[in-house]
Amino acid sequence: MSKYTYRLSGDLATVDKTVKMLKRMAAKGYSPVAEIAGGVIKFEKSAPSTDDFSIDTTSFKKDTEEFADYLEVFEGSDWQYLFSWKTCHYFRAPEGTEPIYTTEADKLAEGRRRIGWYLMTILQGIATAFIGAVLAILLVLTWPDAPQWAKMIFGGVQGAGIGLVIVGLWGTAYITLKNRTLDKQGA
Repeated sequence: MSKYTYRLSGDLATVDKTVKMLKRMAAKGYSPVAEIAGGVIKFEKSAPSTDDFSIDTTSFKKDTEEFADYLEVFEGSDWQYLFSWKTCHYFRAPEGTEPIYTTEADKLAEGRRRIGWYLMTILQGIATAFIGAVLAILLVLTWPDAPQWAKMIFGGVQGAGIGLVIVGLWGTAYITLKNRTLDKQGA
């Protein structure tokens, strides 16, 4: 049996599902050690635990002064920093520890921060699709007898851009609807 295993974590709109997956894996005896790529978490074989997990998103990355100040907030609490992927930070604590976000207002603010991620994804998608379209036009104008593989590459770039736009729109809509629900609950 391998010492490591890997699982897809989902995205920022489904943080709650990712947290539940982390807890299930810990119960099976796998401790999260790193997010090795966007959405892929590496787990190491360990003793089973009933620990709780949390994922926090911020506006800063791990290797900044702001991040050091951010971690000081957790000193003296039971929340132990595990690792980061860009501006998403993973924590674990003994089962029953008070959540990082305890009020509906906190949850609402966290959801609003996540919308920024999706808006950036939309912008990246638009830029990628635009670049793919420009390259495809240049390909047709400068290389009329281009082989099929070249046409497929530029079509793939456009498709990737359109895919990023769709993911961004889906995530923004999901978070917005979730925030409206929290607003109605009195956050």
